[in-house]
Amino acid sequence: LVLKRESDDNVPSFGDIPVRCGNIKQNFESISGRLMVFCGLGYPQKFFQIFSNFEVAKTIAFPDHYPYKDEEISEMLEEAFRLRAQLVTTEKDLMRIPRKYWSQIKTVGVDIIWESPIRFLFDF
Repeated sequence: LVLKRESDDNVPSFGDIPVRCGNIKQNFESISGRLMVFCGLGYPQKFFQIFSNFEVAKTIAFPDHYPYKDEEISEMLEEAFRLRAQLVTTEKDLMRIPRKYWSQIKTVGVDIIWESPIRFLFDF
C-alpha cells in the first residue's frame, strides 16, 4: 500500500505488491481559535507548519514517541488557559496521554482520500 501527498506525482512500483494511491489530508474540523500546539514526532516542525492559517500562541516539541507525564499535561493545560488558547496535538500523541485529559485536548485528524475507492476494495 502506497500513499501519496497531493504534490507527489512520482509513485514508485513495487513489483507484485499492489499500489493504491490516495491523498493524505489533515482534518481541522474540531480546531478553531487561538492554539497551543505540541507533539512528540521525529520532525515536529512539519506538524507545526500545518497550522499556518491559525493563530498559534505557542508550540512545544517533545522527543519522538514521548511518554507524556501527568504533570506535563496538567502544566500545558494551565499554560494554554493563561494564553487563552486551545491545546492541540496529533491523534498519535493523544494515545500516549492519560485518558483523563483527552476531552481537554483537540487533535488534528488525518483523512485518506483514495483515488479509486471501489477498485481498492475489490482488487485483491
